[in-house]
Amino acid sequence: MDRRTYRVIARSRFGALTERQRQQLLAEADRHTVLNAEFTEPGTLSYEPALHSWVARVQVVTREEGIEDADALAELIARDRVAALLARFGLVPGDLQLGSSCLEDVKINRKGRARSGR
Repeated sequence: MDRRTYRVIARSRFGALTERQRQQLLAEADRHTVLNAEFTEPGTLSYEPALHSWVARVQVVTREEGIEDADALAELIARDRVAALLARFGLVPGDLQLGSSCLEDVKINRKGRARSGR
C-alpha cells in the first residue's frame, strides 16, 4: 500500500447564523484569518468578519492499493473532518466545494539547477 498525502480545501458560505454563533465567530475572527490557515489533520478554518463565506484546509493521509481508492477515501475523510471542525461552532457543512492535491503527484520544477552543456 502506498502512502498518499492530500491537501484539501473546502469552501462554502455561512448559512443563517444564530446571534450566539455570530458572536462566537466574531470573537474568534482574528485567529481564523487566511494568515493563520494551514493544512492540518484536524483542519483549520478561515473567514472574514463579514461572515459571508469560509474556507477550511485539511490534510489527509491514506494508505490504499489504488490511486482511485485513495482519492475517494481522502475526500470522504476530508468531508468528515470539515464537518467536525464546523461542529465546534455549531455549524453544518452545507453545500461544499472541495479541491484537493496529492503531494506525491506534485512535480517540482526547480529553477536554477545546473543544466548540462552550460
